[in-house]
Amino acid sequence: MIELDNMSQEFTIKIFNYPLSEEDTKKDVEKLLDESFGISSGADPQRVLNSKDTHYSNPVEYILVFNKTELVGIQMLFLRKVIFENQNILIGGLGGLCVKKEFREKGIAKQLLAIAMSEMQKLSCDVSILFTNIKNPRYLKLYGAYGFKVLNREYSFMSKSGKICTGKSAMIAPINSSKKYDLIVNSNKILNIGAGEW
Repeated sequence: MIELDNMSQEFTIKIFNYPLSEEDTKKDVEKLLDESFGISSGADPQRVLNSKDTHYSNPVEYILVFNKTELVGIQMLFLRKVIFENQNILIGGLGGLCVKKEFREKGIAKQLLAIAMSEMQKLSCDVSILFTNIKNPRYLKLYGAYGFKVLNREYSFMSKSGKICTGKSAMIAPINSSKKYDLIVNSNKILNIGAGEW
């Protein structure tokens, strides 16, 4: 059990491997993700549909925060092996970070990120990449506190429908290899992350 900033309640963090085997937990995860990113969040249905074509990778782990039995926070962890500049690179991807509205501004997202960074070290990831709104100063500050910097160029990936897509919303941080991090950051070549964003 952990105690989070300025909270009298106690929270429990659990790490689950993909796929989720507990049906109730699976439904709670899907519901919170939909409330945060899907139709329930008020997102444009076309944007949600497009997102399903580009965000289809399966996580290797779910890091979940519970208030008693209520799911209040999620961080998904992805792994991707890529070759860049003739180097094998193991990328730890962070995706799906969300906290239930009534539990925001309590330090839960920070705790989830700290645990995710530790998990990626254990999994021998060279670097970590996440995708976010890089024009939002709050996101830059949150992720910057964990070593993430904006990747100042496009990256590419393949959508579920087989289309090669590019994006400019990546942030990158070194995990176990500052050499491979520097290689990616200082190159002018497009980093291809493989099949789908996360």
